[in-house]
Amino acid sequence: MHGSNNFCEYLAEGVLSYFPSLKYLDVSSNYLGYTLTNDTFGGIPLLEYLDLSNNKISSLPKLIFKHNSWLQILNLGSNYLTSWNIEQINFKMTVINLSRNSFDEVPSLLRHQVSCMMREDFQLYFHDNPLKCNCLTLNSLKWMRDYSFRLPNFDNMICVDVNNRQRFLKDIHQIVFDLDKRCTSYLGLSIGVLCLVMLVLSLSITGIVYRFRWKLRYLYYLVRIKHRGYLAAEEEEGGPQFEFDAFISYADEDRGFVVEDMRRILEGQRGLRLCIHHRDFLVGEAIAANVLNAIRSSRRTVIILSRNFLKSYWCKYEVEMAKMESIYTGRNTLLVVVLEKIPLKDLPPDIVELMRQDSYVEYTNDQEGQEVFWENLERAVHTA
Repeated sequence: MHGSNNFCEYLAEGVLSYFPSLKYLDVSSNYLGYTLTNDTFGGIPLLEYLDLSNNKISSLPKLIFKHNSWLQILNLGSNYLTSWNIEQINFKMTVINLSRNSFDEVPSLLRHQVSCMMREDFQLYFHDNPLKCNCLTLNSLKWMRDYSFRLPNFDNMICVDVNNRQRFLKDIHQIVFDLDKRCTSYLGLSIGVLCLVMLVLSLSITGIVYRFRWKLRYLYYLVRIKHRGYLAAEEEEGGPQFEFDAFISYADEDRGFVVEDMRRILEGQRGLRLCIHHRDFLVGEAIAANVLNAIRSSRRTVIILSRNFLKSYWCKYEVEMAKMESIYTGRNTLLVVVLEKIPLKDLPPDIVELMRQDSYVEYTNDQEGQEVFWENLERAVHTA
C-alpha cells in the first residue's frame, strides 16, 4: 500500500485493521510524526515493510511496533529523531534506516538491539547524522568500531570533535585511541576535583557542626522535651514559676558535699528546692534530656567547681547547656561554687568569664566563713 507524498497528519484508530494481511506500507513524506501512538500499526500484524521516512518524527512511542513481529525493513530516515526508546522490535529484521536524523551517537538501547539481531545480513543505516566524537560518545564510537560491518557506508560517515573538526570514521581506531587517552585523563581529573570538593564540603560541614555542637544539642533536646509535654518556665501562665530554685551540677566524687551539706543546709534549714540528678532525674529519660529539663525547670544552675568537675564530660555538658539557656532566655542562670582552689591557668575560659562577672561564691572550711558562704549562696540563688 502506497500513501506517500500526501499531507496526511493522522491515521484514524483502527483504520489499518481493514487490511489485516497488509505486508507493505509506504506512508513516507507525510506529517504523521505528531500523531503516532502505540496502536497505530496494531491492526497489521503481518507487516514486513514500513516506510515512515520524512514524517517530521522527533520521537516514537515505546511500544509502537509491539504487534509487528514480522517486520523486516523499517525506514525512519529523514526525520528529527535524537533518541531511541523502542522497547519491542523483531530481532529477525534485515534493515533499520535511521539516516538523516539528529543523532549525535548510536543510542545505548539501539546498540544493544542491533548486537542481538539474529540475521547476519542485518544493516543499520546511520549516515548523515550529526555524530560527535567526544568523551560522552566514546562508548558509542567503540561500538561502531566493533560493529562497522553492520553500518553501510561506514568509512564515509563523519563525526565532529570538541574542536569542531570533522573526522571520517574510516579512522575510527585512531579516533577511539585519542579519546581513550584524553577521556581517561579527564575522568581522573574530574574524580580528583569531585573528591576535593567533597572533602572540602565535608570538612566545612564538620567544622560548622563542631562549632555549633552545643547549640544544636540544646535545640534538639529543647524540641524533644517540648514534644514530651514538659512546660518551660517562660511558657507557664503568670510568668516564670520554677519547679526548683537550683539545679546542682557536680562530679560524683563531690557527692558528699552536695548530699550532706547542701541538702541539709539549703533544703533542710533554708527551704530551697534543689534539683539533684541522682535523686530528681526522670527514670527512663535520656540523661541529656534530663539535664536540659532540669536547667529549664530551675532558677539557677549551680556549678560545684573542683578538679573532679573539670574532668567530667557530663559536667561540661551541663555547663554548656546552661550557657545556651542563658543565651536563649536572657536569664542569668549560671552560678559557680568554688569548692577548692584551682589555678586560673587550669580553668576553662567560660568558667573564668563567669568568675570575672562575680557569678561565684567561694566555699571555706572556717566556721564563721561558712555562715557567710551559705547566706551568700542563698542570696545568689534567689537573685537570678
